[in-house]
Amino acid sequence: MSDLTTSHIEQISRYVKKQNISYSYLAEELIDHICCEVEEKMQQGLDFSDAYRTVISQIPPARIREIQEETLFVIDTKYRFMKTLLKISGVTGTILLIFGAMLKIQHLPGAGILMSSGAIILAFLFLPASLSVLWKETHSKKSLLLFVSAFAAGVLFIFGTLFKIQHWPGAGFVLSLAAASFILLFIPVLLAGKIKEQDSIPKKWIFSIAAAGAVCYSAALVLRIQNLPFAGALNLAGIILICLIAFPWYAWITWRHESKVDSRFTFAVITIFLILIPGTLLNLNTRRRFDDGFTAALNRQQYLFNCQYNENQLRLNQYSRSGQYPEIKLLFSETDKLLGTVGNIQSDMLTWNKGRKSVNITVNDVKSGSRSENDNMFPQYDSRFSTESAKHFLYPGTSSRRAMELAISAYLSSISGYVSEVTASKYKDLLSPEVYLPVDTTDRHFISKFSGLHSLELLKNSIMAVESDVMTKLAAK
Repeated sequence: MSDLTTSHIEQISRYVKKQNISYSYLAEELIDHICCEVEEKMQQGLDFSDAYRTVISQIPPARIREIQEETLFVIDTKYRFMKTLLKISGVTGTILLIFGAMLKIQHLPGAGILMSSGAIILAFLFLPASLSVLWKETHSKKSLLLFVSAFAAGVLFIFGTLFKIQHWPGAGFVLSLAAASFILLFIPVLLAGKIKEQDSIPKKWIFSIAAAGAVCYSAALVLRIQNLPFAGALNLAGIILICLIAFPWYAWITWRHESKVDSRFTFAVITIFLILIPGTLLNLNTRRRFDDGFTAALNRQQYLFNCQYNENQLRLNQYSRSGQYPEIKLLFSETDKLLGTVGNIQSDMLTWNKGRKSVNITVNDVKSGSRSENDNMFPQYDSRFSTESAKHFLYPGTSSRRAMELAISAYLSSISGYVSEVTASKYKDLLSPEVYLPVDTTDRHFISKFSGLHSLELLKNSIMAVESDVMTKLAAK
């Protein structure tokens, strides 16, 4: 060891300790082994720098960590158990989630059970086992906050995604907590560690830019899931920072002197394509197509209403001199009242926002002269995917739902004398609110403002169909 100076030994010791070797005896053995190898190379005529690089290239950091894992696996029973649990739970939870997602896409039974089981296994077995193994391998208090923040973000994200897919309440809140822990804890701690490890100023800037891009990208996904504004702008900013600035710059600095393609470069490219690009396409396109589909459905329902409106109005004018005209006119008046009730609910849903109190609607609040064409009734409105307005206006027990049920009951009573009992029973089934709206307040399938407006539009078209049928029967007398 006489050929090695104290500074040389300290440099080798710093390299080994930098690999977070938690088993002290193993760290000492590795330092001694590398020192012997370096000294042997120096005795062959190499200076310390060349000998050190040669030996380090033969024992890279990945191999040092493998040696520690193999050592711990042999001498530590708890580590061996947690390592086995890590592998089994990771494979099992992933398989359950994949099959659950496939069943969910195909609308087959058992999807919820499989996805819930997979999420529970990953959250309460795989992630704790991972945390235990990482701590056992490093014993670094500096990394403890990093591990804990990653664990918290992972558990919250898994359950937030499960709640969102299953349409359970609280999904948005859980996903927001996951994003907050990832953005405010995990990324800053990871960035601080990376910057402290690097001696190169450009790489410090690269990691900072990549962290900013990850924050923007994560925030964009949460905002898109929550249907909040600025998701597109943040998503674009994240892609630019990661894909167009940080990654090319890092690749140029790190691998410009490499004679062959490094495996890390391949992994980085695959990560970008498998995570960032599909996520961006989903972020940019899904909601727009979903939005357009509902808008087209609403427009078709409004067109049908307008056609039936014009047809019934024309027939009313044709029967103005018939003996049944007073009854037909009364029918029109009763239909106006019912359409007015439904139209008022639609109008209040369009203008209502979370934080306003629900508008109390009664039969006496019905506006006169409500029969009109639905020309561009829903041009643009905010919070179209929010479920709050439907809960306040369409669920059983709300004042507007009770007013609608009373108005429908009054309408059916007013026309019962014009038709047979069998036909009246069919009208009752056709105009039942339970056909179009939630049946009870515990219904897990919450409907959005878009769906609620569309359901009410279907109800209005059914009312127009009933009016047309009753009119035909009156004219035939």
